[in-house]
Amino acid sequence: MNKKVQNDYIIEIFQDFCEIESLTKVLKDSINNENRLLSLPDIENTLEILITKMVNTKISLNKYINNCF
Repeated sequence: MNKKVQNDYIIEIFQDFCEIESLTKVLKDSINNENRLLSLPDIENTLEILITKMVNTKISLNKYINNCF
């Protein structure tokens, strides 16, 4: 695998981790909101997105490992 493809994988994985971090912070802040405006469906949807992001990150990381090592 050439360096450009390796770098693309790393960038994709890094972006996924940044999005996971951001979504987690949003969820935490929403839950701790004094107004209590967050509903259970909102929490469920956010968690579903987080799970999907983590699965995609795992797949990308596996591809990177399999192609580089």
